[in-house]
Amino acid sequence: MAEKKKEKLSEATFKRPEGMHRELYALLYSDNKDKPPMFITDSGQGYKQNKAKLGLKRVRPWKWMPFTNPARKDGAIFHHWRRIEDENEEYPFAKFNKSVQIPSYNDDEYIQHLQCEGWTRQETDHLFDLCQRFDLRFIIIQDRWDRSQFTNRSIEDLKERYYNICNILQKIKYPQSCCATHQPIQITYTLSFLKLKTPLFPQTKPVTIDAAGGSMWNFCSRRLLSPLTDAQLNK
Repeated sequence: MAEKKKEKLSEATFKRPEGMHRELYALLYSDNKDKPPMFITDSGQGYKQNKAKLGLKRVRPWKWMPFTNPARKDGAIFHHWRRIEDENEEYPFAKFNKSVQIPSYNDDEYIQHLQCEGWTRQETDHLFDLCQRFDLRFIIIQDRWDRSQFTNRSIEDLKERYYNICNILQKIKYPQSCCATHQPIQITYTLSFLKLKTPLFPQTKPVTIDAAGGSMWNFCSRRLLSPLTDAQLNK
C-alpha cells in the first residue's frame, strides 16, 4: 500500500514546467505513459474500417531467362529476371538506340560525281565506314583513322570530304527536294581560325582577355574579317 501511494504522489507531483507549451509537454513521456505517435494515425472511429486486401490474387511468376539486344550486332546473350508472360517480347530498351543515317553511293555515282583530287576511293570508303560505326563523332573518327594505309587527315579534312559528298548526293538523288542540304565546310576559314586561336591557349587569363578584347571569339573574328597574309597567319 505504501508503494502505491508513493507512485501516485510521484505522478501527481510531476507537473508541467512553467514556460513550456502544452503541446511540447504532451510529447514527453515516462514509463507510465504511452509513447507519442510519430505520424498521424486514424482514430479507428467510423462506420466501417478499411482492411488490407492481401493474398486475394495469384502472384505473377518470374523467371531467370536469356535475352538479346537488337541494337547490338555481335549477337551477345545476357540474362535477367523477367515475368513469364513477357518472355517473347522484345528488349524494351532497344527502342532508345538511335543511329545517324549515313548516305551511300555506288560505283557509277562515285566515278561521275564524287571523285576529288587528293582523295582515293579506298580513303572515301574508309571514311564513310568510320562515320557509320561512330555516328559522325569526328574526333573519334580521326583517332581511328588508318594511318598505316592512308594519309593522315585532320578533323577538318574529314568533315569537308564527308559533307561535300552529302551535298552532291542530295542534289543527285533528290534534285527537287525541299530538304535543306548540309552547309559546306569552309576549310580555309576554319584553318585560319585555328591558327589564330591556338596561340591564345597557353596565355594566362588576364592576358587572353585583354588581347581578345573581351573574348577569344571576338579576337579571332576581328582578325579573320581583316585582310591577312600568309606571313601574318604563320606567326
